[in-house]
Amino acid sequence: MKSKPIVVVVGSLNMDLVIEAESLPTKGQTVQGGGFRTTPGGKGANQAVAAARLGADGANTFCGGNELKLLKEAIVDADILLIQNEVPSGFNESVCALAESESLSVIWDPAPYKRGCDSLIPLVNILTPNVGEAELLTDLPISQSSNVENVYSLCEELLLNGASTPIITMGDQGAAYYSGMQAYHCKPIEVTQVDSVSAGDAFTGGLAVAIAEGLDIHASVRFGSIAGALAASRLGSQQSMAYRSEVDNILANGPSSQNGL
Repeated sequence: MKSKPIVVVVGSLNMDLVIEAESLPTKGQTVQGGGFRTTPGGKGANQAVAAARLGADGANTFCGGNELKLLKEAIVDADILLIQNEVPSGFNESVCALAESESLSVIWDPAPYKRGCDSLIPLVNILTPNVGEAELLTDLPISQSSNVENVYSLCEELLLNGASTPIITMGDQGAAYYSGMQAYHCKPIEVTQVDSVSAGDAFTGGLAVAIAEGLDIHASVRFGSIAGALAASRLGSQQSMAYRSEVDNILANGPSSQNGL
């Protein structure tokens, strides 16, 4: 019997170069830079680290058209597979076909958005865009996207486009999602936001671990939401990812904030 869930991540890895400044430059403007640092990043690597810190085993990262054979070997005992948009869409489609042949569920984080990537929507089990990405996937701009009722309409459009379970992250407003034909809103925990660069990856990694452990969709979204909030309260990408003990402590001491509508 496996002691830990096995999460496989197909994606990219890179080194982030970060320069601190008091403000972002406008067009044609030069601003004085401050501190400089490098930090490991890449959405695939970020999600693999997030899943590993939250208790997953085998959180591996693959990328490239010649890696399908290695991936097939890696997913033999896997519980769930994660993909993002930092690899070619054609490769992701091949990955989804392979996962389907192995009856393996796929979570797709459609970031960064790429034109034409919506062909993946019906090929995955769970879709986790943020509001902006959901608008691009649906071509349905929402004037007040932070309003949960408006975000539900994005979920509904994604359902019409073939999504099985759309979960739209809303930053400090939590996450809106559909399970079956019912809409739900998972409210966020309160944190002091420091750096949100990897919050989405932390959410997706946490969601994957919870689902792989057999939690239902509501508990899984809650788990991922806590992981994402904790990451947003810290600087950096991979180093900001929460550990399992931190998430478990909040779950044990904080009230549930998932509301069905």
